[in-house]
Amino acid sequence: MHGELTKLQNKMVSKIRRRCRDRVKRGAALLDREQPGWADKVDISNFEIWEPNRCILGQVFMNVKFKSKHSSGYSRGLIALKFAKVDGSEDEDVTEFGEKKAAHYGFTIGVNDEDEIGEAGIYMETVWEWLAMYWIREIEKRRQLPSVRTFPLLGTSQGAKIWLMDDPA
Repeated sequence: MHGELTKLQNKMVSKIRRRCRDRVKRGAALLDREQPGWADKVDISNFEIWEPNRCILGQVFMNVKFKSKHSSGYSRGLIALKFAKVDGSEDEDVTEFGEKKAAHYGFTIGVNDEDEIGEAGIYMETVWEWLAMYWIREIEKRRQLPSVRTFPLLGTSQGAKIWLMDDPA
């Protein structure tokens, strides 16, 4: 962050963080509906929020087949989610067209957010990091294993235990 922040800037920073969190939750819910199991397709060790083939949409939609010359998973995701149309344009055109909706769901930073981020006195990279952190949290929530409990087996003197997994349903 750029030095000391004023009270107003602190409020703006909090607002931007909340907006990032809320957008990512909205995006995760959208993917839950449109691409069940999406979180299992994301390799967190290879995750880069700003890279078109390593971001959330990039990893989830990279191998989706459809008639298009769009090469990046991000562009394919924008098209699959109907944020952009397949019209023969280049990846950059599709990305620009779908950017506002993508920002609404936390897949990117919105063009309209950039001025506010600057006024808040924070770097764009910081906001990208917040988005990435919230996406990782959403992925981890979806990957949680069912809780495991142990109970002593009846009639054993060695303290043998049985493991019971909670029903994930």
